[in-house]
Amino acid sequence: GGYTLHNQQIKINKQDKTIVKQDSILNQLNNENDSITNAMAVMEDNWIKQKEQYIAEIARIKATIPPNVASLIEKAKKDVYYLHVQLIGSLKGQEYLLGAWSGTAFLLDDGRLVTARHCISERYNPDTSWRIKSIEASGGSVRKEIVAHTPSGESFSIPANAFHVDESYDITANYSRRDSAGNIIATYPIKVPFPLDGSKAQRIIFGTDWAYAKINRKGSISANSELSKNMKAGASVHVLGFPQTMGVNDGDKLIEPIYNTMSISRDGLNDANCITVSQGIDHGNSGGPVFALVKQKLEVIGIVSRGDDKSNLYNQLVPISNMKQ
Repeated sequence: GGYTLHNQQIKINKQDKTIVKQDSILNQLNNENDSITNAMAVMEDNWIKQKEQYIAEIARIKATIPPNVASLIEKAKKDVYYLHVQLIGSLKGQEYLLGAWSGTAFLLDDGRLVTARHCISERYNPDTSWRIKSIEASGGSVRKEIVAHTPSGESFSIPANAFHVDESYDITANYSRRDSAGNIIATYPIKVPFPLDGSKAQRIIFGTDWAYAKINRKGSISANSELSKNMKAGASVHVLGFPQTMGVNDGDKLIEPIYNTMSISRDGLNDANCITVSQGIDHGNSGGPVFALVKQKLEVIGIVSRGDDKSNLYNQLVPISNMKQ
């Protein structure tokens, strides 16, 4: 009898610790749910305050489009989409917003919807990955909503598992979150594309920042894989996207991708297997197409990825040739 009672007490103690841990996680998720919502509201307020400045910038950029490119850009715009992603956790009858972000995607003439991997993956944000693990470890579930909004006014969802990506360089790292008192709430192993201990990531990982999903429609944009590996310094390239959500509900059209131009900064690919370009992109451009003018036709040579990690004067594009079938 005493042995049974002892074992039952051990089980009760374990259950008590689990309940305390789950309560800590729930408190953290509630606080962060409010923080994410508040951060989104602040971003919207900032957008409203800077709207006139952005609209003036859009007009200035539009005026810089070379005449021989303007009609080609207009044609390409219809296949450049605004991408919005939300992660929603469900636990004990309550839903939590675990993360929300946006980017750009584009539709190729072979039916592939292309974007940057970091636009559809939570692995680039350890805090978001931790929230997912905490929900799942507590018996809850998580769903990812990926919605593409087109310039024609359509919106459609893409299942997260429809995207092809390259995770071959990802690593597993233990990640902890602490409460306001500095106590560790929980530690979970999460998959990330870069080390969390401060050491440098393999630069080759930057070249895997691509993703595509086969969908039941085709665009008019064609890709030039061979050219994407052999661009020459000084060549002009053209980009479409939604920098800082510019082009989303701020003009005559609900969705209208914003144009900009950049120049290639070095021949070929760098040691990260990427194309180096001058500045001309911002947050929200990620995943967007970068075109070269080839015989009076725009062809995609790259995907907007990130700023260069060696200098903030340059940006990196993932060459379209990096995408694996």
